Amino acid sequence: MIKEVKQDLVERRKAPRFKVSLSGLARTQLGYSFEIEVNNISSSGLQFTMWQAEVPILFDLQSSQNTLNPIQVKLTINLSPEKHVSVNCGVVYLNRNSADRCSVGCRFEAFIDKGASQLEDFLSEIVRKNHN
Repeated sequence: MIKEVKQDLVERRKAPRFKVSLSGLARTQLGYSFEIEVNNISSSGLQFTMWQAEVPILFDLQSSQNTLNPIQVKLTINLSPEKHVSVNCGVVYLNRNSADRCSVGCRFEAFIDKGASQLEDFLSEIVRKNHN
């Protein structure tokens, strides 16, 4: 008999998550890039989906010198057609969604330029819209 085992992820983000659909670009430490779609976001991290075939690009172990540290990736997220945020992230999980898509969870490690304040403004606008 085969028994299905479900494992619930432990919620690590203290800030509330907001469901979104934002396009973006991920760039690995070795300079490879691929398109992503951000599914949820908070002030401390996000989740994006990507093509399963691109997972080996993201998890190229030659780019990681210390296996205790998360895989590093630079994300550029399009908050609107004229505004984007760039942030260096650490990958904290990977979940396979289907035969060709997977979800990746990332924590924010360092915003580039004014990214932190732009993200804060974006999240504040989501909260404002949800309360109206």
